Amino acid sequence: STWALYKKDINQDKVLHFARNIKKYHFNCSHIEIDDMYTQAYGDFDFDPVKFPNVTEMFAKLREDGFKVTLWIHPFIHIDSSNFEVGIERQLFIKEPSGRLPAMVQWWNGIGAILDFTNPAARDWFQSHLRQLRHKYGISSFKFDAGETSYLPKQFSTFRPLPDPSIWSRRYTEMAIPFYELAEVRVGYQSQNISCFFRIIDRDSVWGYELGLKSLIPTVLTISMLGYPFVLPDMIGGNFLPNKTDG
Repeated sequence: STWALYKKDINQDKVLHFARNIKKYHFNCSHIEIDDMYTQAYGDFDFDPVKFPNVTEMFAKLREDGFKVTLWIHPFIHIDSSNFEVGIERQLFIKEPSGRLPAMVQWWNGIGAILDFTNPAARDWFQSHLRQLRHKYGISSFKFDAGETSYLPKQFSTFRPLPDPSIWSRRYTEMAIPFYELAEVRVGYQSQNISCFFRIIDRDSVWGYELGLKSLIPTVLTISMLGYPFVLPDMIGGNFLPNKTDG
């Protein structure tokens, strides 16, 4: 994951340098995941042309070197993204209780509207953009971040009423089903039938049991007994930023 080394400060040269070093030092690699801030705005579905001036060329080089590539993705659309107006027009967002305005929510990268995955139109719209990315660049899959009910507003209105807010989380993971190969999600609610990797919350780069590396095996065993056999702990070695549970 580019997050481990570069956090948000990524661009085309750094991704290619990252791949070169993986080969240079003979690390095993299933795939490279390009993480946060490869777009101009949160809610866009393409690369920032300034940071990534030759995206097609970059992906061709990565494929030539034997790398599959996945992309970080999330359910938030910021007001400075062109897709914000699209979401308003097509009514793709979770709304305020009145059902008229989009509910703006706080997440770790700011404030934005959040897609309503109880609405088949929102699911199809989101999936269509991911398919375009996959077709355009040969993306292998996606890291579906967030999805917890803690990112929903306290009061809200959805396309289909929810008897339990966690149903929204389930609809988010169901949206990821077509991209299951190499895909990861970090929420699960009655989602044992979904063949994605379920990611446990970030570990700290310490040895202890409280979010440290000693917690990995007990946590993975517990999640497996709950019916989730495909589990990963985000970055091997833990998150470089202690107690940072998002991203």
